[in-house]
Amino acid sequence: MLEAQINTESIKVRMTEPKDLRLNVGVELDGRIFQVDFINTGVPHAVHFVPEIDSVNVRQLGRVIRYHREFAPQGTNVDFVKIIEPELVAIRTYERGVENETLACGTGAVAAALLSHHKFGGRLGKFCMQVQTRGGEVLKVYFDYRGFGFKDVWLEGKARIVYQGECYV
Repeated sequence: MLEAQINTESIKVRMTEPKDLRLNVGVELDGRIFQVDFINTGVPHAVHFVPEIDSVNVRQLGRVIRYHREFAPQGTNVDFVKIIEPELVAIRTYERGVENETLACGTGAVAAALLSHHKFGGRLGKFCMQVQTRGGEVLKVYFDYRGFGFKDVWLEGKARIVYQGECYV
């Protein structure tokens, strides 16, 4: 059960406590070593930081990393992340189960925000990072950073009615 705060135009959800943080995991792909960082934010995520996000072949590279023996047997979601500003990142996600790129992934946004701060920010305290998704949504990730762990992690995004219907029984 997750705690949520519902506002007029947004929903903020308390995420499960992140676990299994592993940095600089070397993943060999076709003779090249890719450095990824790993964290489980309720779902396992391998994060690869890139200098240019639009040119990444998310489907091809994501699939290979998703099934890599390092993440066996369950596999992992794969996030490609570009740091735009200290508290703003862009993300593209290859999602297991979908087996392709998705326009947004909440647990991936959390993984990107936490790992970006851990690797490149490093200050202790409470923070809010913004994560620009492929679908255009900017998600907010709130967290308390304690050096080698995160507490009080929340994800916030816009909420709107996209469909209404009636069910007759």
